[in-house]
Amino acid sequence: MPGTEVLRAYRFALDPSVAELAALSRYAGACRWAYNYALAKKTQSHQAWAGRRTAYLDAGLSEAEAKERIKADGAELTDRIKVWDHHRKSLTLAVAGKPPLPAMQPPAGQEALVRRLAAVRAGSAGTGSERELLAAARATVNGLKAEAFSAGFRTPSAIDTSAL
Repeated sequence: MPGTEVLRAYRFALDPSVAELAALSRYAGACRWAYNYALAKKTQSHQAWAGRRTAYLDAGLSEAEAKERIKADGAELTDRIKVWDHHRKSLTLAVAGKPPLPAMQPPAGQEALVRRLAAVRAGSAGTGSERELLAAARATVNGLKAEAFSAGFRTPSAIDTSAL
């Protein structure tokens, strides 16, 4: 005799108290706000990028040339983000008591910034001021990323949006 499969369904109804209903409403409102915030940031970044691309296309460049020009326009800002993010990651490891990242090969034009940040990290080793430096580095990285997003050089990821 072949086996039969029985499918059962259950229906549950929530019956929250007034306080629980208020909390559920707050959670739903916070989720809606976060989604709308992230969507607005992505939309703003894409519109800025599309505006730059359109301007280059109107100037007679091809699609590929326009994309390369946009990338070149944002190269200096992108390099600064890389340097500051390396600094932030090194400070995070220092605060956690782990070995630091290997020295970074600086992007073109960012050698002085890399040397300055390395000197700051070396000067704060063991002084307890790593946490203040880490907070400043996080704020700087997030500020540079926000600048890149609003200029259309980068599109924010979920992690970037959460940090902002």
